Amino acid sequence: MKLPTRILKHERTILWLMIGLYFVIFTAICLWKYGLFAYDGLDLAIYNQVFWNTLHGQPFGLTIHPHSYLGDHAEFGLLTLLPFYALKPDPRTLLILQSAVLALAAWPIWLLARHRLANTPGLSRLAPLAFAAAWLLSPLVQNINLFEFHLLPFALPPLLLALLAYDERRPFRFVLWALVAMLFREDVSLVVAAVGLLAILERRGWRWMIGPIVLGAAWFMMATGVAAHFAPSGSYKFLIYYTWLGEAHSFADVAVNALSQPLKVLAHTASLGNIEMLLGFLLPLLFLPLLSPKKLILLIGPLSQILLGSPGGSATIVQTHYSTLFLPGLFLAAMSGLPKLNSPLKRQLAIDQAKTLATLLLIPGTLYGSLTLGPLPAVATRIWSGDGREAAADAQRIVEQVPPNAAVAASYRLLPELSSRSSVYSAHYIFLGVEQFGTDSYPTPDDVQFLAFDENDLSTYRAQFLSTNWARPHYNGGRGRLGRSFSPLSLAEVGGFALYGPIWSSSEYLMTPPFDSPPTRLNPPKNFADGSQLIAVQSQSVADEDRSRLQLQTIWKFGPTADALQIDLTLIDADSQEVWHETMPLVNELWQSTEPNVEYERRIDRLIPKLTGESYRLRLELFERTQVHGLDGLLSGQQLTTKKQSFGRFEMGSNLDF
Repeated sequence: MKLPTRILKHERTILWLMIGLYFVIFTAICLWKYGLFAYDGLDLAIYNQVFWNTLHGQPFGLTIHPHSYLGDHAEFGLLTLLPFYALKPDPRTLLILQSAVLALAAWPIWLLARHRLANTPGLSRLAPLAFAAAWLLSPLVQNINLFEFHLLPFALPPLLLALLAYDERRPFRFVLWALVAMLFREDVSLVVAAVGLLAILERRGWRWMIGPIVLGAAWFMMATGVAAHFAPSGSYKFLIYYTWLGEAHSFADVAVNALSQPLKVLAHTASLGNIEMLLGFLLPLLFLPLLSPKKLILLIGPLSQILLGSPGGSATIVQTHYSTLFLPGLFLAAMSGLPKLNSPLKRQLAIDQAKTLATLLLIPGTLYGSLTLGPLPAVATRIWSGDGREAAADAQRIVEQVPPNAAVAASYRLLPELSSRSSVYSAHYIFLGVEQFGTDSYPTPDDVQFLAFDENDLSTYRAQFLSTNWARPHYNGGRGRLGRSFSPLSLAEVGGFALYGPIWSSSEYLMTPPFDSPPTRLNPPKNFADGSQLIAVQSQSVADEDRSRLQLQTIWKFGPTADALQIDLTLIDADSQEVWHETMPLVNELWQSTEPNVEYERRIDRLIPKLTGESYRLRLELFERTQVHGLDGLLSGQQLTTKKQSFGRFEMGSNLDF
């Protein structure tokens, strides 16, 4: 029996084995990422708190944004997942559910491909299985899975089943599955409405032409109306993305503004970022969707959202959940385009052979896309290197000290682990003093007892907020706003994480002064090119099991740009080899003044490799980086340096107690 025949004989079994394998792999990867405290995009924490509050009698309750979650999105489908969440109320439950639904979406993909391609002359009968594999290998699917948690991916299986019902001309099934899909977010209705436009292009009956448009439009108006009702501003929150076109109180305003300014819209959309986004959509499917342009009408809603939004398209769309609503149209168009493949390959091969070849290339094509645009290579590299495990252990020690029911404010990386409570707040909103998009002041929470903080967030805030139009005016004074909200009397610090609050009467992680005497004053002080001065320093290393602990105390006077300063610390052995290196913000204390000519104390306590020699030098470099916020290979936040300016170095020799 030939291999294709054997595969077809066990096609369903192979399909479910692929689905199961994807689910196991990506569940493991997501749980591993969670263990690294690498979910720092805010969404997992938001959704987990909404689920937790809903389960505990506060439907759609949210404090990270100071209003009901329905003021963000009309995602009624949350209630359908609540019984599963109730089995284990934890952010990891949400990650497991998301992996499951993205894996299960391969089943309607297989059904849709089988219905469309089963009777196509000359096409390999393996095509439906190939499309299911292409779904599971798609970098878009994998990026959605790993980025954060969202309810939007739960719309994919019912939306694909609605498209199958459209293909099979079953209107009742279409309406049923479309309604289920639209429960999971208001803009799913844009894809449903676009099915009516597809029916017009394909000259279906009036029922198919009008029905989906009316159904999608009615749901969109209802759902955005609900979101506007619960939003503090009284209007749909995300209309702010379209105000670059002019004042927008409704989507009708957006449409009128866009149509009346075609040149402005053209200039906004004709960007490299949009080209990059479209290539990311098409490359994994070997550009097959372009062979069936009618089906691409299904993209008109989500594409308009992205192209007309103020950020526009970019690689970030490919890396995040924003690609979700593009997937059904892209895969349907690819399925429809495959039978049309006949040129330019027909000169060398028979048309049937060309179609078979395209089917066979679909899997390696999406695999190539997965390896170049997806997260798996970065995941493998990170697992192999073990980077981040020590920082995660430090973070875990901090969050374990917060009582389960205490109200807490937290920085990005610590927020998901602390979000299973009725009152939790994001430190970045307290820093800014305004709500998302700057629509109103952020009310300083009266009930907060603790601040769990990552010192690197101060650098993140600078990179994020100074490049964001709505946040930039609120950046100055942020450190003071955050500091004034919490008592400085108690401080626990481990690694780069700190916890402020009254529970720190005693703890093994309580940071105590590591030195018996004040630091040695430099005479003269070390002057740096920005006007900063290092005026006192002392350091020591302490044995700590199989590692050593570096402790450093410095006192500074700053020039005019203190918040922008960072330091590189490098430990060098007697053979001039680097033993340890780390970059960190210089300013990490929330209460000390950074005004010029006022002394600022910076303490650092870090685990480093075990020191076995007798002579080491610690080199300190002061510099300023211009950074923008982006995503790393794990789809976690990172600062991308666009410019670095060094202000000088200072080296501490072996006489400083190493």
